[in-house]
Amino acid sequence: MNTTYYKIFSAAQFTNWYDNTLANFKFFAKLFQDISHSKRLNGVEVEVEDFLYNASNLKEKLGSFSCKCTLILRQVI
Repeated sequence: MNTTYYKIFSAAQFTNWYDNTLANFKFFAKLFQDISHSKRLNGVEVEVEDFLYNASNLKEKLGSFSCKCTLILRQVI
């Protein structure tokens, strides 16, 4: 779900995606860019909690999350 990289969607939107996919469909959500890029994983507790709470509406269709860390890794290396 590259779309989740660009904004934190509402719980209702995740529920809508859940309701409109096949029973065995799996979602793999990308972490919101403000968490990984703007804030660089610092002080993101509220954003992560919101993201996870809303994404939990995917229930058993939620596979895993990915995090684009290019900027963070460049600073470390």
